[in-house]
Amino acid sequence: MTVPFDCPRCGAVLAMTDRQGIEIDYCPQCRGVWLDRGELDKLIERAADAEAPRAAPSAPPPQPQPSAWTQPAQGAAPYPPAGWSGGRRAALALAPLLAAPAARAQSAAPPLPGERAIGRADAPVTVIEFHSMTCGNCARFHNEIFPRIKAEFIDTGLVRFVLRDFPLDRTALDAAALVHCAGPERFEPLVALIYAQKENWAHSPDPRAALRRFGGLAGLSPEQADACWADPAFTRPILEMRVAADREHGINATPSFLIAGRVHRGVLSFEQFSALVRPLLPPGGRQRS
Repeated sequence: MTVPFDCPRCGAVLAMTDRQGIEIDYCPQCRGVWLDRGELDKLIERAADAEAPRAAPSAPPPQPQPSAWTQPAQGAAPYPPAGWSGGRRAALALAPLLAAPAARAQSAAPPLPGERAIGRADAPVTVIEFHSMTCGNCARFHNEIFPRIKAEFIDTGLVRFVLRDFPLDRTALDAAALVHCAGPERFEPLVALIYAQKENWAHSPDPRAALRRFGGLAGLSPEQADACWADPAFTRPILEMRVAADREHGINATPSFLIAGRVHRGVLSFEQFSALVRPLLPPGGRQRS
């Protein structure tokens, strides 16, 4: 007899179904979909098998590129001022950033998904967040708390902040693929916009339609978004990132933060974040900004 589990998002009892040999737990209340690691591994293996018969491409496949958010060159402007801020103000501030070089998003193939970082590469402290774009607590952190963290720790060169995808459901996987599909230059503002509008799109009847509209603001055509979603080679690194987080750090919920080798689960307030990070800083950076 299978023991029922409660939904990690809303607490309702999960139901189970079998789809083509994959056991899927789903929540009848919030519509979340859940897979254990074994079932997720099956999906990744099938994606690899589906890709194998393809003919060899005429041009080399896109290779992973270094993180887009590295330290600006000497004398260059700092990171975009709108970075990951939330709410209505964020959506308005992001518009010019998203619209600027749309032609580049149309013409260049995006690099494969991977972790993205913001802040100095040589910052004394690195913080890794595991996030899911349908996670309400992740949205709260990015909309309400992260802007102050960015201003006081990241923009001042004290912290390098790394985002790793940990999609909790298919919709979160679609959102993660979309922001990677738009390219590194648009990753940061798209993350901010998607979190700022999370309640409007994540549980809508057609989340992909909303995501296509967000992609359009970044110069991504609906056909490009659909192609990224349909390509197992593009979505597989996102799923592999989740599997690695579970295997290497025991991540099982979002948001989770890896700081100095320890995992901290749940939303961190600014005060909690500061209390964890400041003792790790060199003496000159420990004082409150």
